[in-house]
Amino acid sequence: LDKLIAFRIHGVSPDFIGQLQKLGYSHPEPDQLIAMRIHGVTPGFITGLQSRGMKNLTIEQLVSLKIHGID
Repeated sequence: LDKLIAFRIHGVSPDFIGQLQKLGYSHPEPDQLIAMRIHGVTPGFITGLQSRGMKNLTIEQLVSLKIHGID
């Protein structure tokens, strides 16, 4: 129940999860999804990195890049 409340608070929606799945992140953990939303890791951020050759990054790497100001 706590994860569902956190999903609601941070905006983890079925649409967000579906977009991540289309980008190859098929089974992210609930804590990973929450961290992505907290730190602003969006599908657009991911596609931007991929278009610059940064592919196959883990969710942890994506969050770290965003935290350190890599756009």
